[in-house]
Amino acid sequence: MAVQKIEGDKTKALVIQNFVVARPPLRTNFDIADWRSALDHAELKDLPNRTNLYDIYADVLLDPHLSRQWAKRVEKVANTKWAFTVGEKEEESMTLFIDTPQFEEILVEIMNTLAWGISVVELGQKEVLEYGIKQKRLTVYSVPRKHIKPETGIITEEQYDSVETTGGIKYREGRYAQYVFEVGKPKDLGLLLNIAPYVLLKKGGVSDWALFVQLFGQPFREYKYDGYNETTRQLLEKSAQEMASAPYIIMPDGAQLTLHEVKNSNSAEVHPALIKYCDDMISIHILGNTETTQSSSSSGHAQASVHKETEDDVYTSDIRRVRRVLNNLVRPILYNLGYPVKDGVFHPVEETDIDEILQRLKVLKEVKALGEPVDADHIYETSGVPKPDNYDTLKSEMEAKAEANTPGAKVPIKKGPPAAKKKLMDDPEEENVGFFDKLKALFDFFDQAP
Repeated sequence: MAVQKIEGDKTKALVIQNFVVARPPLRTNFDIADWRSALDHAELKDLPNRTNLYDIYADVLLDPHLSRQWAKRVEKVANTKWAFTVGEKEEESMTLFIDTPQFEEILVEIMNTLAWGISVVELGQKEVLEYGIKQKRLTVYSVPRKHIKPETGIITEEQYDSVETTGGIKYREGRYAQYVFEVGKPKDLGLLLNIAPYVLLKKGGVSDWALFVQLFGQPFREYKYDGYNETTRQLLEKSAQEMASAPYIIMPDGAQLTLHEVKNSNSAEVHPALIKYCDDMISIHILGNTETTQSSSSSGHAQASVHKETEDDVYTSDIRRVRRVLNNLVRPILYNLGYPVKDGVFHPVEETDIDEILQRLKVLKEVKALGEPVDADHIYETSGVPKPDNYDTLKSEMEAKAEANTPGAKVPIKKGPPAAKKKLMDDPEEENVGFFDKLKALFDFFDQAP
């Protein structure tokens, strides 16, 4: 769909974006000493500046393992189904808003606060032409973090500017506060502060590993010549340079070269072990575990389950944090922009976990088998199957039919479902059996007369 910007009406347009002079991150070979120096600058009591530290953050995020792990955490929140309800009714216009790139961008920026420590986002509107009709569309601008001075609530024009010398925009005051929301704490430097050293160590380990492969992964050539024959030495050197890239040495006849490897260690495993250790530390810092992304030789089902539960706890914490930011910080700004959000709230929509439902119903079945009564409403609520409006009538008909089919004296109806249905309940993972077939077997069991 083509979108054409309409000139003229710039009401509620982005202001901070036009003020900031954004610079690209510095690209160089950072090391641990650079990280320590940048941390010192960010934590200065007077005139703290995060520019150097954030340049390192931007560099370490190029690491494939780190970027994938962080994306995994952000995507779980972004892929969550969200809703906006007033009372128990969804607001249709907000449902359409939730299904926009702008809403997803807000979610991502809220999550990125955890990595960087601070986020300042300006929301505005611009007029666009959609199918020949002028429409207002939300704009989202995340202020470059190197320009944010959270200790004083100032945004500077240049990343190295200080508040005392150049001033800036006081985004927590006046008209800016109506369209800008801030997430994070002034002293928080984000998760990347703890992760960056492991990425830097990993980069050094990969470089050392590459050098090791270059030295010991290719044939080593040895050239000898008469120590008094300079012409021969020059010819040998020319030949060595023209012959592939394998390492070589040229030395006078009689000289000796010995390459010593480190004793009591397998040099071929030292570098991979260091890299794996760094990757594990990165995963633990981001997801709280290592097993949900890559398994170890000692991992098993129980261990993986514990790691999965840990990751679920992290996700629950993220969802709770994002929900609070949406309702307490973003919603007032959306109201200022004319969205119908005054009386409603944002919240995630719980997804149905079929395996968990079957497990709970199986527990209820065991309780029923022990002779204990089970509330029918609880069964329907647990399963998610709607309870019939004429439940009492249907129940009475079922009981009457069961009695009518009993010959002679009243004989207690055999408890328990038929063998086929019992198999469905006892083995919820039985292949080729539908979810509703399993539910039906369970309900048939619960409907047995006590």
